[in-house]
Amino acid sequence: MKAKDNMQATRGNVKDKRKAILNAALSLITSYGFHGTSMKMIAETAHIAAGTIYVYFANKEEMIKALYQEIGQEVNEIITRHHNPELPFSQNFSALWTEILKCYIADPRKPEFISQYTYSPYINEKDDGIKNLLLAPIHAIFEDAKKAKLVKNMPVPALIALSHSPITALVRMTGYKQLHLQEADIKQYALSCWDAISIGKSDHVNPKLSLNN
Repeated sequence: MKAKDNMQATRGNVKDKRKAILNAALSLITSYGFHGTSMKMIAETAHIAAGTIYVYFANKEEMIKALYQEIGQEVNEIITRHHNPELPFSQNFSALWTEILKCYIADPRKPEFISQYTYSPYINEKDDGIKNLLLAPIHAIFEDAKKAKLVKNMPVPALIALSHSPITALVRMTGYKQLHLQEADIKQYALSCWDAISIGKSDHVNPKLSLNN
């Protein structure tokens, strides 16, 4: 899959150089993996001196963690912006699922990076709880849904995986031109993912599933 470059690496102020470093890291890691990506490769791709990276990040692990935080924060902002506790959970699920899919289609590197970060032994050995922190908003929503008996009684990480993994697969298929997503298709796929985790109980009587619970 050809990496999509949404952030322009530019010489200039501090903000631009940091963005260029993370953008280069995102492209390279999704192509070569964590072990296959060196700091030298990142510097060359970002068009900066190798030593410049260490102005912003103490080491490779800190840089990777910062990249995960940025993508995670973007996803959390989508959740916060589109989650409406006054709506039935099924509608909220569909809205959030659709918006995250669109975000990933706009930059397919992001779901690839998240998958690598989530399941990499290299990262898990060094994890300090950052994944749990960034997953907190969606984790809370699913916990509320479990309490309301709207979704299957399984661990929340499994519910998240059943909801998120199809998004990553659809983005890959779209990138490889194996699938062309129409708006109607997206709605159908979101509904299918909801069917996979729901217990079939109607949620037209709306429990208040709030991010602040």
